[in-house]
Amino acid sequence: MIRRLERQLLVLHLAIDVVLTLAALRLAELMRQHVLLGIEQRMGPIVLDIRIYIMAAVVWSIIFHVLPVFDSKRTTPLWHEYRGLFNAVALCVLAMTSLFYMFAMPPSRLFVAYFWLLDLGLLMGFHALVRHVQRLARMRGYDTRNVVVVGAGPAGKAVIASIRDHAWSGLRLIGVVDDAIAASEVDGVPVAGAIRDLPALLDKDGIDEVILALPASAHETLVSLSRDLQRFPVVIKVAPDMLDVFLLRSTVTDLWGMPLLSVREPAITGVRWMLKRSFDLAIAGILCLVLLPVMALVALAIYLESGGPVLLRQERVGEHGRRFYMYKFRTMYPPSDEDRQREASIVKRPGNPRITPLGFYLRRTSLDELPQLINVLRGEMSLVGPRPELPHIVEGYESWQHARHVVPPGMTGWWQINGRSELPLHLNTQLDLFYIQNCSVLLDLRILARTLGVVIRGRGAY
Repeated sequence: MIRRLERQLLVLHLAIDVVLTLAALRLAELMRQHVLLGIEQRMGPIVLDIRIYIMAAVVWSIIFHVLPVFDSKRTTPLWHEYRGLFNAVALCVLAMTSLFYMFAMPPSRLFVAYFWLLDLGLLMGFHALVRHVQRLARMRGYDTRNVVVVGAGPAGKAVIASIRDHAWSGLRLIGVVDDAIAASEVDGVPVAGAIRDLPALLDKDGIDEVILALPASAHETLVSLSRDLQRFPVVIKVAPDMLDVFLLRSTVTDLWGMPLLSVREPAITGVRWMLKRSFDLAIAGILCLVLLPVMALVALAIYLESGGPVLLRQERVGEHGRRFYMYKFRTMYPPSDEDRQREASIVKRPGNPRITPLGFYLRRTSLDELPQLINVLRGEMSLVGPRPELPHIVEGYESWQHARHVVPPGMTGWWQINGRSELPLHLNTQLDLFYIQNCSVLLDLRILARTLGVVIRGRGAY
């Protein structure tokens, strides 16, 4: 429930947005008069009809209220707010342009461009300033919200850790309630009682939000509790259990009036798939041409050092569980029968005695991965995505971990820039699922840029 102070701040925020918009409108007129661009230049002072200012204030107030431009959320990043702001300003400018024609005052295209850019710039700067001031205030104990977490399992602990890592959100952990815990605290947060004690806690402690973080097995308790809490003036949120991560890409569809939840659709479809594939082909093709001399020298050096095959061809599991052969430069001496038996169940580890001196350098610099550009060009892999695993590792997956196969595997990915081989397998999978939920060309570019730094440092490569 939004408190009175928050409502007042939202109204003030909207009022300042409208004032800045009217200022941008006037500045656009002045720039159209004094900046010597365009074919026609108006002479003398330019004053817009007062009706335009009134309509601008009304249009911006309505659209900014309807669209998610500013709200009381404390967990959305700034670029999410900017995206909503960009869409709202675009719609408002389009509406204002239509109004100009309705009043028989057709504006020049240059004036519309000035107005759009000025309004967007002023509002983006103001929203960034507000967010910065709010975060400073919340860090000092102002404008906070009291939160109770229901559930002390993995999901509850993840919620607690996330809130603590983002202290600027102003969310204050008051306590944890759970029926199956005897300890006095969970990760430093006091246990406030059992789930049945939650209504009494909400009555007396001024709780603003309740986050339900119960396991999937407690579905009935979750539904019953959600209904019981409706009589309290609190915000109720549900954190999915790890068993529910396959719902990250779920969508709601309509079957002749009946809502259906789609949980098994491709994560990348349509235009997004075309953009990602075009990006892969363009970058991989350029890299193959540029790095061809380097790959030739590496192949020659491997052959001169230890003879035998230059490339390693490994079966991996790719998109939708399809198997393919991934290529790498060989970095180990050919295995003996004893080596094969000893390493049958071992994945990457530091200090492997079979790694050649050149292979150690290739792994450290990730040059051994370059032949995978062939897999990218063939469509078996992408430049960015979850790391393709060996079949015997995938066979040991829990059911929720197979969700990482809904996108093409990648040469690099979110987990590679957050620890690489230093992370345990289950954390690798969680990072891959984060990428699946947020995948985009911009995120791919960000990962590729950060990959260069990780490769230079050699972190987690062995």
